[in-house]
Amino acid sequence: MNNLTVRRLKPVEYEKLLSVDDGYTPDPNRSVAVVAENGHHIMGRIFLMAPAHVEGVFVEPAWRDKGVMRQLVDAIEIEARAEGIHKVLAYAKDSDMAGRIEAMGYKKLPWTVWAKELK
Repeated sequence: MNNLTVRRLKPVEYEKLLSVDDGYTPDPNRSVAVVAENGHHIMGRIFLMAPAHVEGVFVEPAWRDKGVMRQLVDAIEIEARAEGIHKVLAYAKDSDMAGRIEAMGYKKLPWTVWAKELK
């Protein structure tokens, strides 16, 4: 992790996200993207989106359990505060991610979120 850099992407850099994990790239005018880079390689990403929630957490398997997710979450929380946001939500895709989110101080809320693909 010698060259690990965690930083906020500029809106003109969002196209870099197309080659990360599922290629999801949110609207740069309505989101904040923070990436973890090793040199010029994005090996982790996280988004802050409205309503204020943390989404799209991804860390390459070889970099998991090495503190990258903690650095991404810390960085996105700093960005949220800078945007005047005082409370954020986080979504977990499975029990492993739920445990990781809870370990970072997030509390489970008593509801479930559904999604629908619009075609």
